[in-house]
Amino acid sequence: MKRTVYTFVLLIGSTTLLKAQTDFAKEYAPLLEKSFTMATEVAEAMPENLYLYKPEKNAKTFAQQIIHSTYVADVVIDLFVNGNPNRKFAEPDASKMSKAEVLAAIKTYAESALANLNKVKEAELSEVVNLFGRFESSKKEVFYFVRDHLTNHRAKANLYIRIAGLQPPRYGYFD
Repeated sequence: MKRTVYTFVLLIGSTTLLKAQTDFAKEYAPLLEKSFTMATEVAEAMPENLYLYKPEKNAKTFAQQIIHSTYVADVVIDLFVNGNPNRKFAEPDASKMSKAEVLAAIKTYAESALANLNKVKEAELSEVVNLFGRFESSKKEVFYFVRDHLTNHRAKANLYIRIAGLQPPRYGYFD
């Protein structure tokens, strides 16, 4: 299992860093890659029969936490940083996804988010965008929001694993 995750990281890492166009992308790409890798590890740690688990009725399910965090990372970069007019915010219904589909989606969102990171020019990073019609943020700040959002929902999913009486993956940021 770990071998799969490390292979995934190495493949994305080697291609992403070679294509990085800006100093910011070179600096940020490994952090974003690590966030997606850790999301993958958390998704792998939960048995598929508990993907619809939620600790209380108003909470997201485990699968929803994982899909939400990784999908939003991809779509926010594409919509708000790159201004893709063809991209719509249409989060997939995680309740209809198998564990394999969730893991495949994480990989797809990671590849897309990293590719979109590499489209951004250094001069664009200070441009201000309106995030979700509620927040004025520079494009650079949007990237920090993305990382924080990934961390927030990954931590919630990690907690679901503990509440279900299972052992979550090691934090692993420094691995």
